[in-house]
Amino acid sequence: MIDPLLEDAQTVAAAIARLAGRDLSALSGHEGVNLLGVLTPALDQLNAVRLETVGVVADSGVWSLDGTRSAATWLARVQRTTRPAAGSDLKTARALRGHLPLTSAALLEGSVPVGHARILARTCLKTEPMRAMLTDPDRGEGFLLTEAGLGAEDFQKFCAAWAYRVDPDAGDACYQDTKDACYLTVSPTTGGAKLDGFLTPLAAETLTLVLPAEIGVSAVTDFRTTPQRLHDALESVMNRVLAGGQLGDHASVRPNLVVNVPYATFEALALKAGTSKADLVGLPPATLGQSGQVISRVILERMMCDSQVSRVVFGPKGLLLDLGRAARTFAGARRRALDAHDGGCMYPGCDAPPCQCEGHHTDPGGWAAGARTDARHGGILLCYHHHDHVHQRDIGISRDERGNWVFTDRYGRTLGTSRPRSLEPDLFNPAQWDTAV
Repeated sequence: MIDPLLEDAQTVAAAIARLAGRDLSALSGHEGVNLLGVLTPALDQLNAVRLETVGVVADSGVWSLDGTRSAATWLARVQRTTRPAAGSDLKTARALRGHLPLTSAALLEGSVPVGHARILARTCLKTEPMRAMLTDPDRGEGFLLTEAGLGAEDFQKFCAAWAYRVDPDAGDACYQDTKDACYLTVSPTTGGAKLDGFLTPLAAETLTLVLPAEIGVSAVTDFRTTPQRLHDALESVMNRVLAGGQLGDHASVRPNLVVNVPYATFEALALKAGTSKADLVGLPPATLGQSGQVISRVILERMMCDSQVSRVVFGPKGLLLDLGRAARTFAGARRRALDAHDGGCMYPGCDAPPCQCEGHHTDPGGWAAGARTDARHGGILLCYHHHDHVHQRDIGISRDERGNWVFTDRYGRTLGTSRPRSLEPDLFNPAQWDTAV
């Protein structure tokens, strides 16, 4: 005889199989919304039954009969999931059976989503005072479930506030647990690197404040996605920290972003104004000093605009023959003059301040071809994003008869103009208003 519960489960599985076999591509948006309205609470109830069953199996010890060493390992194999995911299910199931009876009942009724049950199990059972307070008729589990209508993030905050009020000392222990779990990795991969990590709430809050502030208000012509702009903002902050020279004050060598450029490649780029890009074919690439990754011509040209350049000559068998003194392209009084002259990024529509900008040589070939490094001849301020954009798109920059910067594409078409701050009229001198350009 088939167990009634198993028979019901087989009926549900058959209904799911029929639903999965339907062609859903013809659904309208409104029909999809209605279908989700039926499926979502049903899935929550089905998950509630599954977690209840997981708890029964875990407590019975049946999972160990085949030699498996732990219930989480057995569950991961049965559910075809990862060990951490199975451990989370097991923890929630045991919390529901041992400490959260009202939540378990609400789950089975479909009045509470499974995500909220996970939050309760993760947040409100950490210490003995919390577990004792859950049984309180006024401020216990029932009180927490009165706010189950909140969204997941708000419910998490509510439960965290409850846990703090019940046992303030647990907050320090929880913070230390979070601190111990934090990590940040940068893994080189094809063409770049993969960033992964887990941050403390404070570090995450700081990052979410810093990066949007660095982005500012985007220009009308800025078509980057938000994730792309966040990436560029992070790069901008890091560049400013390195340029400020505040790191490694007591070290023998301060941290610097080093790029190794073979002389033949450097020389070819210096003559780019009179040659074609095809002349770079066959030349050795520039590489990042630490990882050895090859960088593109566009990035190299941009970095050569405003960086320190050192000459290092090697002879046969790697013998060091000559070491030239580092010379920065825009530095000291020259950079201060450029800041005062332009007052920020000069790309049309951009309002990035000088601290987010690099010096760019507007003369063909740039600094490598002997361009003058001053504000009067070939210097202009561009933010990190637009500096890269100008090199990538071969955008030309020149002055018109009034002293405004004119930006043109590779075909000579005007993209826009901008006015340096030094040409702004003196608002306290009305005589200048009519003559202002």
